[in-house]
Amino acid sequence: MRGFEEFEGFAYWYLNANHFDPERRKQSLGRKPEPDRRLREQFKQVLDKRPYTFETWEDLTTVSLDTDEELYDHLRRVYRYLFNEGPYPTFE
Repeated sequence: MRGFEEFEGFAYWYLNANHFDPERRKQSLGRKPEPDRRLREQFKQVLDKRPYTFETWEDLTTVSLDTDEELYDHLRRVYRYLFNEGPYPTFE
């Protein structure tokens, strides 16, 4: 999706069904300040604007969720984990 390239790259590499590993990305935060800033900014925009549906998310990550609410609850947990010292995000 246009304007969310950093976020989509993160989702593809770290949040997909075959390799869910946000810990690896969290460990690299701070090493490349500009990409980290873009990721955080785009992630906030995704949470605010909700541009993905649970169907489009599945196309991007092969993660199957049942509703948009489940998707954005999950993404909020991932965001808190990465940027606010929240607990490790699991699928509920």
